[in-house]
Amino acid sequence: YCSMSVEERSAIVRSYDGLGVANLVIANPAQPSALAHPLFHLCEQLRDSLGLHYPLRHPLEGHPEGVSRFGPADGTVKIYNIPKAVGGPGYREVAESSDPFEVHLDGLGSGGTVQTVILYMDSAPLFGGFTFFYDMLALVGALAFLDMEAFRYLFLPDAFTAIRPRGKGAIKVTTPVLYINELGQPQVFFRKDSGEYRMVWRAACPPLDRARAFLHRHTAPFAQGSFFVPFTRPGCCCLSRNRDIAHGRT
Repeated sequence: YCSMSVEERSAIVRSYDGLGVANLVIANPAQPSALAHPLFHLCEQLRDSLGLHYPLRHPLEGHPEGVSRFGPADGTVKIYNIPKAVGGPGYREVAESSDPFEVHLDGLGSGGTVQTVILYMDSAPLFGGFTFFYDMLALVGALAFLDMEAFRYLFLPDAFTAIRPRGKGAIKVTTPVLYINELGQPQVFFRKDSGEYRMVWRAACPPLDRARAFLHRHTAPFAQGSFFVPFTRPGCCCLSRNRDIAHGRT
């Protein structure tokens, strides 16, 4: 992973550009890294090709529980299961659990600026778990073919409101599902209810109700047209284009 070949880099870029996701497996993940984490060696070698110049700090980086389990913060956020007694004190986000995390695009509070999401397996799960990817532009294109009115209503500026009501960094964002970003590219913002996240769609709007039903139906795990990856060993990695590719996990 410290020195990818030209062919390897080209294959990753082709997959990312063509499919929206590049799936790779590092063959030597235990090799000590001169940087804080092997992930940053990948980013350094793909920086110019994929525009990986400005990493955003995740709010859960350096979480005390993560540091106690995995050592000093290394610039990545650790996703793992924090046991919590039912009805006990404290608060746990869905990202801090092994619960299913329904389909979403990342960067709820970042105003659509998260370009690429990278998932990397430091240690494999004991069993189970699939990570899903959904081509949202292909889905809304299919909706336009079937129901143009419903498709158009996805551009409403208040199509739905995403709410994280409590805990670390409560937030409320009202947004269209589809819009054209500052670079003139189509961009998607879509989530389903999951854990502490609650989605409130604009009420009394039948075309938007039809669009929501269509998108919900086609973004279930193993839905037609979805792709999935089992992270089964250390070094498994996915780079996902966050502008239009949504993801979730079982």
